[in-house]
Amino acid sequence: MPLRIDNNGSLIVEVAYTFHKQQLELSRYKAIVETAVREVLATRLKLQYILRDYPKAENPKKLTEHDNVSGAVEDEDVVRAAHEIFGVETD
Repeated sequence: MPLRIDNNGSLIVEVAYTFHKQQLELSRYKAIVETAVREVLATRLKLQYILRDYPKAENPKKLTEHDNVSGAVEDEDVVRAAHEIFGVETD
């Protein structure tokens, strides 16, 4: 997300993830984005990417032994309904 243009004439763009920042900083992608910005805004701007600063949760939820994080389905009615809707046969 574009945030601002700094005093040096750089467009500051906020990204959510390190992976995206790293990719956008690669010369081949940077050139593509800079060209698009130049064509849209009719001016040449340097790009600078920064990571979004997410606030830390004050009381993050702690998992208990009863939390289902395995992805295993515990409700057979839901499974049965999905099979009927999508026509999937299982053993």
